Amino acid sequence: MSEECSAESAPLVVEFFDMLRVEPQFSQSPRPPGEPQFEFDTGDTRFSVENADTIAWDVLLPPELRKIGGTWLETAPLSFLAQVCMIGRRVFRDRWPRLFAKRLRNPPELLDVLNEVWWLSRWPEPFRLSARHRQTATGEDIDWRFFLRSLGLWINLEVKRRCNDLLRLVHPGLPPAGLFDKAASAFSKSNPDELNVIAITLYAGITDPVLRAIDDFLRSPENEHVDGIMLWSVCSNACFAPTFGRFRKHRHIVSELLPIQPQDVTYGSWNPFPISMGEALGRFHRV
Repeated sequence: MSEECSAESAPLVVEFFDMLRVEPQFSQSPRPPGEPQFEFDTGDTRFSVENADTIAWDVLLPPELRKIGGTWLETAPLSFLAQVCMIGRRVFRDRWPRLFAKRLRNPPELLDVLNEVWWLSRWPEPFRLSARHRQTATGEDIDWRFFLRSLGLWINLEVKRRCNDLLRLVHPGLPPAGLFDKAASAFSKSNPDELNVIAITLYAGITDPVLRAIDDFLRSPENEHVDGIMLWSVCSNACFAPTFGRFRKHRHIVSELLPIQPQDVTYGSWNPFPISMGEALGRFHRV
């Protein structure tokens, strides 16, 4: 983060922790020298490598998210928080962050809220924002509804943060799982001036299996009311694009929404996880 952005975001981060009424705890992830990533404690205690069973010799431990610790679970990059605080102030003015106080003070929801606010910054000047919008008679709410004056469109936006995608980082070869769980049921058929969009944050890259999952999802008649899919992969690299979008209608606007800021490709992930002794030795010999 540039010095200018750091100077702008510092008082907003202080205000954020003051509103939470917690004493912030910070750490530095063990990334390569020259690339420090300072992280703050989310207070979420559901995840920890200490939850794993005794590490066995030949028994492969099943991949479970609760057995994994580290970034995007127990902690998150401080620079990400700073970026979201600037977005929140720009979008919600003086209501940030108190508008989200109840959810932010609940540790399991904290990173979900920051993720939602980050996704709102992908849209050009969202106007007439309303949260928890109900589009159908099913009793389910969509996360956000807003109007884009520059495009003349109403957007119904459902945002998901798939932290279980971290399993693909620590256990290479696993297929993406649960990408679209509980993501489409609140939508009804959109009007010509509306878009029903699902925005998903991933952690292990937008790979071919992920793209095939999108194709399968959009082909299913059960998801016919979903007009578009947007993805952001936090932990990307040269092999995978950090963003992807596919819309059924108004396809021309995808290119306007997906460009991201330089800051968005600097976040890393460090996650301790359990493996058997046999698997550890196998990895050691492969190296």
